Amino acid sequence: MAAPAFGLSEQNGASTGTDTDSITSIVFASVDQNSNTASLATNNPITAGNNSYEKYNRLKVTTAASNSLSAFGVYFSATAPTDQASSSAFITMKYAANPSYTAPVATTSSVATSLCSADTSAPGTTITAPANTVSSFSGYFCQQMQTTSSATGGNVTFASPWTSVGYTYS
Repeated sequence: MAAPAFGLSEQNGASTGTDTDSITSIVFASVDQNSNTASLATNNPITAGNNSYEKYNRLKVTTAASNSLSAFGVYFSATAPTDQASSSAFITMKYAANPSYTAPVATTSSVATSLCSADTSAPGTTITAPANTVSSFSGYFCQQMQTTSSATGGNVTFASPWTSVGYTYS
């Protein structure tokens, strides 16, 4: 039974957006640029009291399974991200599963409204499985980082891995 392989893709921009494949990590910033942009967070930090732009991610099939793909679910680390002062009290992470793509916003998201901290174990929240063909996509999962004015500036530390996607194949 051949195992499938996936790449992480991210969609950014207005209207239908631009899809970027081979995202190596999801980077939250104060601009709507793909996470592979060099020095994205350094050059475009999220200031205390503001939100990141939403991140619309999905999996892209790079190798098909022998027969089928199913049971896709997204979930998050139980360890909350922390600010420069090692506090998790001033950062809130929210998400949505299977939203339609819309241009990402930095205002408080009307899409990513579920707390990531409420979904920390497999199988997670269901996302649409991709077709079992190369270059097909799963449903999106959208995330947004929201900060309070009390957040300490500097790097935010995330547990690794922060986001996990589970699935079944045959």
